Amino acid sequence: MDQRNHEAINPGPGVTQVRKLSDYFPKLYGTKGDTDVFILQGKEPGGCVLIVGGTHPNEPAGYTTARIIVENFVVEKGKVVVIPRANMSGFSHTQPLEATPAKANFSWNGKPMVIDVGSRLTNPVDQWPDQRLYKTAGNQILSGSEQRNSQQSISRESEWNTHRTGCVWNNAGYSRGKPTDIDRFARSCP
Repeated sequence: MDQRNHEAINPGPGVTQVRKLSDYFPKLYGTKGDTDVFILQGKEPGGCVLIVGGTHPNEPAGYTTARIIVENFVVEKGKVVVIPRANMSGFSHTQPLEATPAKANFSWNGKPMVIDVGSRLTNPVDQWPDQRLYKTAGNQILSGSEQRNSQQSISRESEWNTHRTGCVWNNAGYSRGKPTDIDRFARSCP
């Protein structure tokens, strides 16, 4: 059960606002798909970038980088929106037989860090049962468990938590190449 207790992400001096993904897509409220969204707003106008980490929690580089940005960066111009644990449910378990540790310990910039490590798939207890086969938006046929792969999360009609969560950040990150208004993209999600 220790894996369900996540280490704290401590917002640094550059964080101007902390929101939840459900603020942009209310269907996520109260689910394991809801996660923190950190906003770092500069004093001057400028561009906007969305940084999504933790889409596959067993690949910790994205989450670690997003967390370091949240805890240390200060934005001077424009806005940076950071979602460190995009696949929050995936952080709550590991895949059996893959020998994945639940936590990793290391230091960064002289400070010790504990990093959650999880599964690339949404936890099956949060989205069950898996189909026998899963057809992606690109018509590729995969194993049914791939419906819990956040990389397969495309904006479409679905009651699956993985798709609901991924719909918001996939649309914000890829739609028209301009993630300037996450609210606008979230409204297009089913």
